[in-house]
Amino acid sequence: MTTIKVIDALPGTGKTTAMFRTIKSNHLTKWFYLTPLTTEITRIQAEVPELKFKAPSEDIGTKTVDLLKLLEDGENIATTHALFQLMGPAHWEALQQQGYHVVSDEEVAAIKPFACNSHDVKLMLKAGLVKIEDHGRVVLTQPLSEYAATSFCRIAKEASKGTLYRSSISGEESGYLVTQLPIELFLSAKEVTIITYMFENSLLDNFLKLYGIGWEYETVNLRKTNEEVIASLKDNINFKTLPAIDALSRFTLTFSWYEKATATQLQLVGNAYRAVMRKIKNDESRVVVTLPKDNAVKYLSDPIRKSDRKRNTRYAGREKDRPISNCYLSARSRATNDYADRDVVVHLYNRNPNMSVVQYFKSYGFNIDSDQFALSELIQFIFRSAVREGKPIDLYVASTRMKNLLTDWLNDIEVLDELIEVLSRKDTKRMLTA
Repeated sequence: MTTIKVIDALPGTGKTTAMFRTIKSNHLTKWFYLTPLTTEITRIQAEVPELKFKAPSEDIGTKTVDLLKLLEDGENIATTHALFQLMGPAHWEALQQQGYHVVSDEEVAAIKPFACNSHDVKLMLKAGLVKIEDHGRVVLTQPLSEYAATSFCRIAKEASKGTLYRSSISGEESGYLVTQLPIELFLSAKEVTIITYMFENSLLDNFLKLYGIGWEYETVNLRKTNEEVIASLKDNINFKTLPAIDALSRFTLTFSWYEKATATQLQLVGNAYRAVMRKIKNDESRVVVTLPKDNAVKYLSDPIRKSDRKRNTRYAGREKDRPISNCYLSARSRATNDYADRDVVVHLYNRNPNMSVVQYFKSYGFNIDSDQFALSELIQFIFRSAVREGKPIDLYVASTRMKNLLTDWLNDIEVLDELIEVLSRKDTKRMLTA
């Protein structure tokens, strides 16, 4: 039976460093360390050299092939979330046989939206080409080759992997489609430790609930307490605004808003970014900015010949200016320290969990807190900047909702007390049932 533990504390408290101490003191354990970014693999190799963590390579074929060999040989392994998500039955078996302890720095994305015409699944059901099993899994009733020349080919390919799911609905109505990681990825290891913040009621927490899997908090000795980190944030975050930033407050700034925004509205977003840049004399080395990636990229492609590049009509900037993408960072970014020298943070994005994922969980009785999702992501994004080093930053937040979530979290004593009580609880164990 796999034990799942969660180290839940703010960025900057020293969670990862504490985990490294645990790894060092348990050198007989076989460790499988996961991180969102390839650049972070070298960190554990450098800080725990005595355990000789190996990263899968393409020297003998693909990284998945090399990963399987490393697992079968019982090596200590460091790799990315992305490669972990590509593991198959042979990898799961090796994990189980070798008794690995999996450590995930930040949550693995266990469930994602699947973009297609959901009405096609309804048609496939009516024609007897698929059936729906436990938790809404879409299962093919014919060999995959039978779907090759049809418009259902893409759906069939995903369903053939056993990763395509549909929300729970009555009759043959169209439902929301998502892809899921095989639950075996979490159940094949001897133990799993997840290092994160605000885990309870997160997407991964709800994914585990769906399968009736329990987890427990793990208490470790941290470099700083949550209270100390919050106090440092309050001292070092300088909330700033400009007329061009305020001009965006009347818009929702959600992903769907950006998709439907007019050229004039996108120009206002560009104006806000340029206003901040003028304020700091166009010093790009100081800035990190987020908005939907398509709206931050000037060109649709970047081939060798500049004449082949096509102007992105969704781009929020101006042709004559330096591209916004020079300072862009995804709103979902976690774990990386590459931007710890940036002291100007520009957040132009009102974040919500994907509607397909939300509706999928809702159909099975689990409600995703969109405010918690947004706040958690915003905190993580801010911590990519110089504030993680205890240095002051100027923070521009265009979305009224996002700014209120952050200021309420920083200033509401009752919320902080409740949070501190939850995170300091020792030996707390919660068994979850689907």
